[in-house]
Amino acid sequence: MRTLMILSGDALTAGRLRSALSAAFADDLRLLCCDSVRRVREAASRTAMDILVIAADATEDAGQALCDELRKARPDCAVICLGQRLAADGERPAPEEHAFACLPRDADESALIEAVGRAMAYLSPDAPPAPKVRSARGDAETWVPRLNGYICAHLSGDVSLNALADYCHFHPVYLSRAYREATGTTISGFINRAKQDRAQRLLRMSDYSVHEISMRMGFATDNYFCRWFKKRTGMTPHAYRELARREA
Repeated sequence: MRTLMILSGDALTAGRLRSALSAAFADDLRLLCCDSVRRVREAASRTAMDILVIAADATEDAGQALCDELRKARPDCAVICLGQRLAADGERPAPEEHAFACLPRDADESALIEAVGRAMAYLSPDAPPAPKVRSARGDAETWVPRLNGYICAHLSGDVSLNALADYCHFHPVYLSRAYREATGTTISGFINRAKQDRAQRLLRMSDYSVHEISMRMGFATDNYFCRWFKKRTGMTPHAYRELARREA
C-alpha cells in the first residue's frame, strides 16, 4: 500500500480531496492530511511518503523547503502541485519546478485522481492501474492529439520537453515515456517530422526565402537548417525547391 499526504491549510479542501481519492483508490492508498509543513515533516519521520499533494493554499516557500527535504530523504517521492500559481515569466515556481504533475487552479477532482494514478504507476510497474478517468489530461486518445496539435501550432517557438510537459501538466520524464508508449515514436521524432513536412510544403508552395522558412521552423541559423534538411531528405532546401518546381 502506498502512502499519500495532502498538504493543505484549508480543512474543507483537504477533506474534499481525501474523500475523492479514497473513493477512487479504496485500499490501494493510505491517505494522510496535514495543515502545515511541520506536521508533514513529523508524519514523514514516522512513515515513508510515496506521494505528496500540495494544495494551492500552501505557501510556495514552505512547499519548496519541504520538496527539497523529501528529495533527499525519498528521491522517488512524487509531488503533485494542485493549483499552484505560475510565475510572471511563465516558468514553474517552487515547488513546481521538479514536481511530478502540476494541475491548474480550476482542475476538477478527476484530474487529481488521474495524476495520482499515474504517480502510482510511475512508482511501481506492479501498482494497480489508474482509474478510468476522462479529463482534459486523461487517456492518450485525448491528450496525444491535443499535444500534437500544440506542437504543430508552435513549431517556431519553444517545443522543448519541459515546455510541452508544462502544457500537458505532466512530469517531463513521464510525458516522454507515455508519449512513446501511446504512439510508438518519440516526441522529438514527431517534432522533426512535423518540421520537415512544413518546410517541404513551404519550399514547394510559397515564395518564402530559405532564411524565412528557417525562422518559421525555429532554427537558430540558416546553416543549421540546411544541414538538418539535407540530413533528412538527401538534398539542400535550394535543390529540393528547384526539383519541386521542375516536377510541377
